[in-house]
Amino acid sequence: MKKSIFHIPALLLCGAVAIIASSCNDWLTIYPQDRVVEENFWEDRNDLDGVRYAVYKQMQQNLQKMIEWGDLRSDMYKIYPTYHSSRGAYYDYRDIMQGKADSAMTQFEWNGFYTAINFCNKVLTKGDEVLANDKQFTSSEWKQIQAEMITLRSLNYFYLIRAFKDIPFSNEVINTDAEVRPLPATNQLVVLDQLIADVESVKGQARNTYSSASETKGMITNSAICALLADMYLWRAALRQGRGIPGYEEDNRKCVDYTIECQELLRVQNQALFIEGNTSRDYQFEGTYGMVDIVDEWNREEFTQNDISFALNVFSRGNHPESIFELQFAESDFSGHDVYRRFWGNTDYTHTIVNDDAINSIYNGSPDNDVRMWYSAARRYTTSSTNHFSDYHCFKWSQPTLGFHDAQQRWTSPYLLSYESNRYGNWIMYRLTEVLLIRAEAYAALGEVTRAQKIVDDIHRRYQMGSHDGTGTTSTTAFNSGKNWAEAANGPARSNAIQNVLLERGIELLGEGKRWFDLVRYAERVGGGSNPDPREYTDDNHVMNGYDGVAAMIDDFLKRTHAPAASMKTRLTSRYGLYSPIYYMELRANDGVLEQNPNFSRDKYAH
Repeated sequence: MKKSIFHIPALLLCGAVAIIASSCNDWLTIYPQDRVVEENFWEDRNDLDGVRYAVYKQMQQNLQKMIEWGDLRSDMYKIYPTYHSSRGAYYDYRDIMQGKADSAMTQFEWNGFYTAINFCNKVLTKGDEVLANDKQFTSSEWKQIQAEMITLRSLNYFYLIRAFKDIPFSNEVINTDAEVRPLPATNQLVVLDQLIADVESVKGQARNTYSSASETKGMITNSAICALLADMYLWRAALRQGRGIPGYEEDNRKCVDYTIECQELLRVQNQALFIEGNTSRDYQFEGTYGMVDIVDEWNREEFTQNDISFALNVFSRGNHPESIFELQFAESDFSGHDVYRRFWGNTDYTHTIVNDDAINSIYNGSPDNDVRMWYSAARRYTTSSTNHFSDYHCFKWSQPTLGFHDAQQRWTSPYLLSYESNRYGNWIMYRLTEVLLIRAEAYAALGEVTRAQKIVDDIHRRYQMGSHDGTGTTSTTAFNSGKNWAEAANGPARSNAIQNVLLERGIELLGEGKRWFDLVRYAERVGGGSNPDPREYTDDNHVMNGYDGVAAMIDDFLKRTHAPAASMKTRLTSRYGLYSPIYYMELRANDGVLEQNPNFSRDKYAH
């Protein structure tokens, strides 16, 4: 049984939550219920840590929203073919995936993210007071916690601006409902500028390692800070390029630099964490870019269950050397989740399945050579169905038992005999392979196509086994058969190279809550449109409405999975259509100060 690294005394955690939300009975039975009293709380490091750990706890609770915002509308999934009474959000998911999102859908509540942000602000506000009160608490320790909280706050805001575009933005602490004040939306790019500046100010000030792998991978380290900075610079480069704002090339270059720094910090971190001389493949950190070799011989016809099991250890076991930051779940503190079962598992609760049309189009109908297809987009063998196979599901977060396909014991087609739903499995926020693909996309945007292609080829080759025809040969970029890496005629904003990187990201990060954000970034980079958008932030307010990018994203990706494409273009009339509607209760609570995303109905739930 896994042990939680965030096991906090019940009263302490209740106190942390009560300070923000006044919702814990244990706390309220000790202190007056009509107000929150803090005089006796911020006395030592333990009090500070209680609220600090509450940030991670809240992010665990936000996980389902992270997946809904980051994956549902993408090309890699489709709705489960039949309705079941256990699928409570089935029709909402179906409508969201068809581009019919509605502001009354609870999937667009964002309060959990602002709760996490408020916890961060509380720690940052009270840290100096604790430092003065607790003589055992050192200024260097406080500096590390400051870096941790600023990074986590920025990560939560980064999710919000990728999902909603323009959002209320404030770093003030909210203690009671009476202190809440209506806030208008701040432009996405303005918020992102501040997030980057905040995280830059604490770069290198966090810890490199903690006392265990679970703590090191489960809490913010300097490697995680660099991963977040690279991700934010890549996003800002796309926003700037699509709006014609100078500085996007510098942002792409900074993105590359931070991925390199992140990779080096991770290498040093793993040297400190894992025992030298350990020959287990799980702990080797060698090979290309420091990635562990998964398929040792690229050109063999078949491979063993150990190859698949090792690849799955990155996800099912947790805290792997390639992991940079992951949310920790443990049965010991009842912090399980239903994300796997509700999104990609093969159960009555499952809402979505992997879109086999998208997978087959990426691989030109032959995905089985790729090890990842044995767990990212596999079918379960079942004698109860007519063709003995279920629909395509993502099993990478589970613990599958795999089977052979033919009498010669060759693994010639991916399927699973059984699997276990892993309610207490960790959830990876950043890992090495994603950071490498962030670098590849930045290279592609800079026009350094050869460098981008090498990264993608090396990652793809890592999972590629030999062909099934006995020749022992296979393309290292099978999904790019018939494509090339040359820049498209309309320039690097919409290049073959960027598309190819995103295709590899689609396979590598399938089921990890990243795909829709990738497609939004692609559309934002293209930008364009027919009319200036006065809601956009620039020096001269002449940014186009982004419709060219919306149309490009639909034509280059969504048209494979959403029919007809013309109706999607009609519903997504500008870049605002790439983002989510604001939950109607937020609009009511903000007294008209906060405006609805203009792509969605303003009045339907106004009263």
